[in-house]
Amino acid sequence: MQCYLAFFVAPDEASFVNYFISLLIVFTLVIPLRPESGWASRDVLKRDTTGDGRIDQIAHFGKGGKLIKLEIDSNADEVMDQFQYYEDGKIKRVDFSIGKNR
Repeated sequence: MQCYLAFFVAPDEASFVNYFISLLIVFTLVIPLRPESGWASRDVLKRDTTGDGRIDQIAHFGKGGKLIKLEIDSNADEVMDQFQYYEDGKIKRVDFSIGKNR
């Protein structure tokens, strides 16, 4: 018995099982890589906006590359103390840490 993958043989020549398995492989590899996919991982960007060599902003991006949260170190102590939450590109909420960070 010969085994074919549907990538190399026309679907009418390959068995249904091989064709189905091939489709599962393709969807398993391709769908998670699409940015608008629900499976796409969240991206995080860390930045030094003051040029002192320390991270003072961390941006979190959700589906489609939209900004969903921005963490800011406003007093240069390397601890994030301001948190901005976004929906549809607009700030929806801002939280502050007012206690001692360190």
